Amino acid sequence: MSITVTDIVSQYGNYYENAGQNRSRLLGVPFRKKSTLAIPGIRHIDTEDTVYRLANPIYKSILQQYQKGFTAKGGVDFHPNEIRLRRLKIDDSFYPSDIVETWLGWLAGDSSRNQEEWPIVRWLFEEYYANQIAEDKELEAVYKGVYTAPTTGTAGEANKVFDGLRKQLIDGAADTDYPINVVTGVGTLAAATCFDQIEQFDEAISDQFESTKLIICVSPAMARAYRKARRDSGIYTIDLGQEPNTKIDFTEHTLIGLPSMIGTTDIFATLPENIIHLMKFRDTPDNIDLQKDKREICCLLDWMEAVGFGVNKLVWTTEESITDAAEGDGEGDGN
Repeated sequence: MSITVTDIVSQYGNYYENAGQNRSRLLGVPFRKKSTLAIPGIRHIDTEDTVYRLANPIYKSILQQYQKGFTAKGGVDFHPNEIRLRRLKIDDSFYPSDIVETWLGWLAGDSSRNQEEWPIVRWLFEEYYANQIAEDKELEAVYKGVYTAPTTGTAGEANKVFDGLRKQLIDGAADTDYPINVVTGVGTLAAATCFDQIEQFDEAISDQFESTKLIICVSPAMARAYRKARRDSGIYTIDLGQEPNTKIDFTEHTLIGLPSMIGTTDIFATLPENIIHLMKFRDTPDNIDLQKDKREICCLLDWMEAVGFGVNKLVWTTEESITDAAEGDGEGDGN
């Protein structure tokens, strides 16, 4: 059940007293607002497919010097690329009447209103469901998720709802026909050395992409350490309003700290539009199926979703990022 009032009853008593309490007295840890899926340029696609199929054309060199005879050269190979959507859901149930004779009684309704219309139900919809879905997805699934089939009769886990971007990096590196780019020699990112490591990683990206707007993605802690290193270089003076940014010098590349990568020492780079976010049965918590069974309220919502890369050749990572050892302890992580 979603509503637990045991501690409220223990502290404030098992009765309702109108003391002017309202939503301003319901204070919790704010939900994280930054999101990987909010990066400008990411491709958000609504689809009717359960497996979104793409093809990556691989072009062969065609230019040659002139001679009178016909000498064929060139060609295009098409490499299949699938992004599989997975079905997600929320199931929740509670008894609104549990709050009536407690300090939270102001969130109950009067005798003329159905329980599904009580303020407690609206509060759960507006404050809890929408925000918790977004936070669970960001922190557990978008980067770190590895799909695992559910166990019948047992509630599942947020980090198993679909394959996240890290799983896509691992699978892309293992694709012998059309792999992603794996940079060697950078080592495991560390706060003390990440400035030089990130520049070394960026320099391993082909000069062909120097003027391309790439994003280099790391945890917020590593992005902060990078900025601190730029500050400590003495080139920037925060007192004069020149706060160090995260643009990689001499390129069009930008470092981004992703909440979805918190707790890792991973790094990857790509074009924003090469990250694909797919949804089927797109819905919102406003459209939750609300069912009433006697005095119990049940809330149900399900949809299909996935993330992936459109082109492996436009993805770079390090060999350390695609091994299990890349899972860090989150030391110093924050925004």
